[in-house]
Parts: sequence; C-alpha cells; structure tokens
Amino acid sequence: MKEQVLKRNFSIEKNSEIVNINSSLEKAVEKPSSFEVFRKIPSSVGDGYTREIHLRKGMSIYIDDITPRNDLFISVDTEHYPVRFLFTVQGAIETRNKQTGYERIMKAGTGDLTFTPYPLSGSLRKKAGVRTTRVTLLIDPEVFIDIVSCTPDILPVQLRRLLEDRNGRVFSIVINQSYAISSVLYQILTCPYKNLSRRLFLEGKVFELIALQLNAFGESGASDNSSFCCDYNKICRARDILTASMEEPPDLFELSKMVGLSHTNLNKGFHELFGTTVFGYLRRIRLETAKKYLLDGDMNVSEAAYAVGYSSLSHFSLAFKEHTGFYPSTLKKRS
Repeated sequence: MKEQVLKRNFSIEKNSEIVNINSSLEKAVEKPSSFEVFRKIPSSVGDGYTREIHLRKGMSIYIDDITPRNDLFISVDTEHYPVRFLFTVQGAIETRNKQTGYERIMKAGTGDLTFTPYPLSGSLRKKAGVRTTRVTLLIDPEVFIDIVSCTPDILPVQLRRLLEDRNGRVFSIVINQSYAISSVLYQILTCPYKNLSRRLFLEGKVFELIALQLNAFGESGASDNSSFCCDYNKICRARDILTASMEEPPDLFELSKMVGLSHTNLNKGFHELFGTTVFGYLRRIRLETAKKYLLDGDMNVSEAAYAVGYSSLSHFSLAFKEHTGFYPSTLKKRS
C-alpha cells in the first residue's frame, strides 16, 4: 500500500507568457492539522484556496476552489497509480491526460472515475474570472479493492479486470453527479470539525461517496441523470444569488424565475443538495455570517443582525440561539 500524493505545479498566463507561481503559493502554506495542508491563493493570482487532506495511508482528498485573475494552468502527477474520483462542483475545467492525449471539459455536476496501471499525469486549465471548485479523491488500488471486496461484481467489468490484471490499459468513465453525491461533496467542502473529528468525518464521507457511486454502477435501469447538470447549475446560481443578497433577498417565486426552475424543483434541489429548503438555507448563511462578524469582533450584535438582513433584534437573537445554542450577546462577550 502506497501513500497517494498528487504533485501539482501552478502557472498563469500573463502577457502571453506562462509564469510559474509555485513559490507564491508555498509562502501561503498553513497546516491546520498533521494531516492537512491549506494554501490561500495570493491576491495577485486570484481568490480561493487549495487543500490537501491525507486521511490515511492510501487515501487522500484534494480540494481546489479558485477564481483566477488570469488563465490558470495546473499540471498534475502522481508517484503511484491511484484509483481517482474527480468531481467538478462549480464552473468548468479543461483536462488533458498526458499519456493518452485525451481531452475533455468537466462541467459542474460531472466528474470521472479513472484508473491507470501507471502514475497519473495530466493538466487542467481554469479560465480567468471563472470560479471553479473541484474535489479529487485518490485511493490506492489495494485499499479500493479491500473496500469493494465483498461485492466486486458491482464494479464496471473493465475496471474490475484492470484492478485484477494491471494489464497496462486505462479505465476512465464520466460520472454524472446525483443529488446525493452532490450533497456529500457539499458536506466535505463545509466540514466544520477539527483534528480527529474532522479526519473521521471526512473519511466517512469518502466511503459514502464510493458507496453512492458503486450503487449507481450496480443499479439496473437506474434513473437518467442527464438533466441533473443543468438543474445543478441553476441551484448553485440560486445559492450564489441568496448569498450575495442576503440583506434583501428575492422571494421564492422571484428566485425561481431568475434561475429558470419551478419553485417546487428549486426547493427540492436545495433540500437534496443542502439538506434544507431555499429559505432554510438563507437563514443558515445569514446566521453563520453574523456569527463570523461577532467572532471577528468587526460588529456589535445590532450591526451584525442588520448586516445580514434582520430588522428585529429579538427575532435575530432567538434564531441565533436556535442555530448556535447560545445568544449572540454571549458569543460577543466570548470573542
């Protein structure tokens, strides 16, 4: 069993030249725990971050959430030959496999499952000004085989044969994310825990993703997910609208018209993806944003309440207590 490490080189296109920015990223390295590395994207390059999370030997998560100022190029290489799950959560990413020359555009709501009997090598391109969010799982083949050993027949035949024979061929299949898979990805991206609790939570989510994908492979007559990518983009757009206008948000019917979904499907999509209704989600981000304001010491309770769209302090205090377990005035004193 081998440690699955993804080597990444970052460069941008500037004045028609390709400029390497690895040194800038290394200056922004943080290590929130012994198993995680966080890099904030320098403001000169864009906005966002990258994360490396090594859950156990043979199992790692890589997360990129980046809005580059210029076209951003990422070359990726692995030392060993992992089973890779790649999920595009937001935006669109151009990918190219160096060994095969195969190119594809991975749009939001899609991904791929890839296995090669040799180290992975490829490149990604993120367009200037476009926010892209990607989650990559790298799993050692021996770990993956151990996970699926009870039900090997559920795997696609070609992948099963490759894992058994390692015959030099490449397996790659496009994944259309179900609402269930997207919901798990959202939980990975917003995991609130730290240290051991974080590690155990994320490892559990990796197993959940594998289970959901294997279930999709194994279902006969599985439902067609072809319309999901379109709905997924609309739901994400609705989320972004709410986040940007939480002080004065549109009502449900206005929001539905803005993104082109019925209010019923929009609420259903939010519930599947975020575990709550549209305005349950709005309430959550309002209170989480207010909590951040109070913890950072930027605002007092009244200012935080009004900043996120509450006109009544009493309603804000009760909602805050229900959401966090304590009143905002108590939190302000702690900060």
